[in-house]
Amino acid sequence: MPTDNKHEAAARQIRSVTYLGAVINIVLTIIKLIIGLAVSSLAMVADAIHSLSDLATDVAVIVGSYWGAKKPDLSHPYGHGRIETFCAIFVALVLIAVGGFMMYEATLSIARNETTAAHWGILAGALLSIVAKEWLYRVTRKVARSLHSPAVYANAWHHRSDAFSSVAVLIGYVAMVVGFDHGDQVAAIVVGVMI
Repeated sequence: MPTDNKHEAAARQIRSVTYLGAVINIVLTIIKLIIGLAVSSLAMVADAIHSLSDLATDVAVIVGSYWGAKKPDLSHPYGHGRIETFCAIFVALVLIAVGGFMMYEATLSIARNETTAAHWGILAGALLSIVAKEWLYRVTRKVARSLHSPAVYANAWHHRSDAFSSVAVLIGYVAMVVGFDHGDQVAAIVVGVMI
């Protein structure tokens, strides 16, 4: 059955690129969270939460690829491919919830007039994340395009949105360096909007 082999190969490819993404997301979440908590950077903590949400969507894609690769049966004569679409919707819902929470927390921080000092750790964490997530976006997008997978393509864009959110953290860092007291919180709000 060549079609079965093709579906199994596609599912393996999806799982491989998604496992790679999951490992990178775990590492980035830990690094960003440690930096964010150590230097009291709400933007870096928000960026860590964004990486953690990427991990949640990686799990959804892995589950979707497992179920989507199953052979047609009596109740699913055309296969289980639609599960991938539902996984893509799940990715979108997770992003909405995480983004809203980040914006809320940053707004409260500004209202309390909390400030964060510019620290080189914020710069290092943001640059590391930008490079890693942009590379991961390109690798994942290539797999998504070759397999015509909407869930993997959504996951690729989630990786890129994490790179963009790290750019916002970097801009917030620069704003703090030049004297804008709430650069960190504004960056956290931007991260929430981007998500």
